[in-house]
Amino acid sequence: MNISNLTCIILFLSVFVTACRKETTVITKACISANRYSIKIHDTIIFTNCSQADYAMVGFKRKGEKLTFLTTDKMLSGDKLSKTFSDTGIFLAVLNTYMNSKNYYGDMDSSLAITVLP
Repeated sequence: MNISNLTCIILFLSVFVTACRKETTVITKACISANRYSIKIHDTIIFTNCSQADYAMVGFKRKGEKLTFLTTDKMLSGDKLSKTFSDTGIFLAVLNTYMNSKNYYGDMDSSLAITVLP
């Protein structure tokens, strides 16, 4: 076997191996749950990160207001976060998920409405 044939075989194998290698794609689904959806003012509600993302953050807002994050701590799947509301009204709890990998797709946020009564 001469050098040019060997070079062709090596080139073919390197292209074939590269083409066959699959990158893993992670499918995520953001998920937030709460122990209650209607509470009285100054009561505490517990939120759970039920997503499968690498980590998440929870924020709260009223309709038309800017989202304010309760904490900058990263919540892992299954982590819980408690919140006490000092105002009445309907609040939106928003969970934003994040992945460390660039090969992912899916729902990046999830939300639920909380009613705070007098």
